[in-house]
This record gives sequence, C-alpha cells and structure tokens, in this order.
Amino acid sequence: MLSNLSEEYKEKLKTIKKHFGEDAQYKKFVEELKELRDSLHYIWPIRSKKSYDELEEFLILQWDTYKKGVLSEIADCYVIAYQINEADFLRSYIEDLELIPPHLIYQNTWGKVAEIMRFKIDRTLERIESGYYEPDICPICEGAGGIKNTYEGGFFADCVTCNGTGKVERKEK
Repeated sequence: MLSNLSEEYKEKLKTIKKHFGEDAQYKKFVEELKELRDSLHYIWPIRSKKSYDELEEFLILQWDTYKKGVLSEIADCYVIAYQINEADFLRSYIEDLELIPPHLIYQNTWGKVAEIMRFKIDRTLERIESGYYEPDICPICEGAGGIKNTYEGGFFADCVTCNGTGKVERKEK
C-alpha cells in the first residue's frame, strides 16, 4: 500500500508526524480504528441474517455507497498507521474482521485508498500551515491565562473562559 505513495508523500507523512508527535498519533490511530469499526457496523446486522454468499451479493449491490465510507476510513487509518509503523497490524485488523469478503475490499481498491490518502495528507498539511489545528488565543485574557492585577502587575485569577490556559480551542471551520 505504501508503495502507492511517492517519496514526496512519505516525506509529508513524516512532517505530519513531527507536527503532532508520535504519542498524539497513537491516540489518533485508536480513534481512527474505532471510526473504521463503526463504518463497518452497517453490515453487521445483515451478516448475522445472511449467508456469506448472500452478504457478498448484498454488498455488490450496495458497494458504491458503502465503499466510499469504508475506503475513506481505511485511508484515515493508513495515514496514521504509516506514521507510527503499524500498517501491518492495520492490514491484519481489517482482514480479521471478516465482515467483508476479502476480494471485495481489496479488489482494485488500493489505488482508490491511496488517492484518498494523498488528498487527506495534502489537506492536513494545508491545515497545519494555516494554523487550523492550533488553539486560538483567548479573547478575554488575551492569552495571559488569568486576569491581570493592575495594581501589583501580577495575575490573581484564572480566566474562566480558557480555564487559565490562555487559549481556546479553534472552532471547526
């Protein structure tokens, strides 16, 4: 799968990892695995009521809709997995789920997953460069984290808006 990404994109993955840090990316990986699992929930009730052949037939009919969500989640997982050297684990995880006939999930899909990954990598780098992931300075305390005591020059109370951090999380744009 990583072979579908150029050296340029491999370097971009390193830049993303450096920005967020390895610990944060491990936490993000767990979050992305949960999202992948949730995207697969769509067929769990169907699987218990149908034979494997019936499930395969159902997925073929619903594949365009279903595949978009699943492939996007797989791409999210791989973007993180390659940063923290967990791609082999991820592939095994996907295969072990046994929810999707393997030839459907892998058949001609790696090129599409790589395309989605490139899009997501580029978008993440654009967001990093724009400061999208950085918290904003608190408008109440102007980043000081507390209320300034003008008589003594120090700070005497934490700002209730930012809880004394001086920053507030950026709202989704």
